[in-house]
Amino acid sequence: LPGPIDTWRAVEAADAPDVPPPRARWTPIESASFGFLLALELLSPRQRAVALLCDAFGRTERDAAATLGLGLDEAARARRRARDVLA
Repeated sequence: LPGPIDTWRAVEAADAPDVPPPRARWTPIESASFGFLLALELLSPRQRAVALLCDAFGRTERDAAATLGLGLDEAARARRRARDVLA
């Protein structure tokens, strides 16, 4: 994933004095979603792909392996490492 874009710095306080900082504008759901995206950035691309396919989309490790062109052992290892990183 590309690096995050800090849009708050693009808007200076002098230009918009009544606009609260981003933390004050986020809802709990938006904060959780943002946290999940940040956590995914800790994973390698392979780990991220396998974790999303299996844990977010409910695919089996066998399906993830076939989709990504990996062996079943590689997919299982990537999923296990992803879970270890996110734990």
